[in-house]
Amino acid sequence: MNTSAPFVGLEKQDFETFQNTIKPVLDNFLADNPPPHGQIVEKDKAIRDMFDMIQGGYEIPWTNSNANANAAKSVGISACTAKEITVAIDCFSVFFEFLGVTPDVCTKAATALIGELTKAQLDSLSKSFQAISDADGAVDTATAVFNLISGIYDLTGIGKILDALEDNMSWYHWFIVGVVVTAQAVALFASDGASFIAELIVMTAFLTQLGIDAVSMADACGWIS
Repeated sequence: MNTSAPFVGLEKQDFETFQNTIKPVLDNFLADNPPPHGQIVEKDKAIRDMFDMIQGGYEIPWTNSNANANAAKSVGISACTAKEITVAIDCFSVFFEFLGVTPDVCTKAATALIGELTKAQLDSLSKSFQAISDADGAVDTATAVFNLISGIYDLTGIGKILDALEDNMSWYHWFIVGVVVTAQAVALFASDGASFIAELIVMTAFLTQLGIDAVSMADACGWIS
C-alpha cells in the first residue's frame, strides 16, 4: 500500500501558506545556485514573483538558445524515435504546466529537456511509450503518461531538468522557475501521482492531441498490427 502523503499543488495555497512552503526550498536552492557576481536576490520579491507565476500572472521570457543544437541532434534518427520524441514533448509540456511554469514556456521547456535525451535513454523507455499507445480510456492514458514522465524523471533527475532550462532564461527567471519546479516535482514524485493523473483525465484537448500523436507513433514504430 502506498502510504505517501497526497500531493497538494502550490497553486491551491494562499500567499501566506505558499510563502511558508516555498521559503526553505528557495533558501536551499539559492545556497546551491548563488546568483551571478553583483546580482542580489530579494527573497520577498522572488517569492511574490513565484506566487504570481503559478497563478498565471507572471510571464517568463524564453531565449530559445538551444534550438539549433537540439535540431542538429535530431538529424538521422528513425521515424519511430522522432514520434516518441513528439509524444514525450506532449507529456512533459503538460507536466511543466501542472508544476506551475508559464504556459507559453511549457512546450519550449519540454522540447529543450527531451532534446537532451540520448537514443539509448529513449529506447529504455520503449515500454512506457507502448503503454501510452495501448492505453484504453482516459484513466489508463493518464496513468501511462505519468509513468512515462516518472521514467524520464528517473533518467534525468531534477538537475537535468533545470539544466535544460538554464540556457534559455535569464538567471533570475531560471531561479524562480527552478525553485517552483523543484518544490512541486519533489513533492509530486514522493506521492503516487494521483493528483496529476486526475488533472489529466479531465483535459480532453490534451488527451485528444496525445491520442493522435500516439497513433502516429505506433504506426511509425510498427506497433499497429
